[in-house]
Amino acid sequence: MAITGFALCSSLDDANDAECAEEVKLRTAMGIAVMIKLAKMWKNKSVSPVTKLRLVKSLVGPFMTYGCKAWTLKKKDERRIQAFENKCIGKLLIITRKIC
Repeated sequence: MAITGFALCSSLDDANDAECAEEVKLRTAMGIAVMIKLAKMWKNKSVSPVTKLRLVKSLVGPFMTYGCKAWTLKKKDERRIQAFENKCIGKLLIITRKIC
């Protein structure tokens, strides 16, 4: 029986694969979970947008970037991370997408 991958401190370490697509997916899911838990904060109009951005950087950012020094990103992974960041900013600023 061979070990193909294992979780280490909530980070995936794959013994056979240099790609990090699964790690990016895991980290994105963890970031979404944090954003959902803070939903009341994003809807609160008494908190300034600057404070909300600081909260995203300090509370959501670490979940997204844990272990990122070892990541070898492809363009697809970079686009996934950028889309997640854009989604977070859109949520906290209450920006909706409307297609004309």
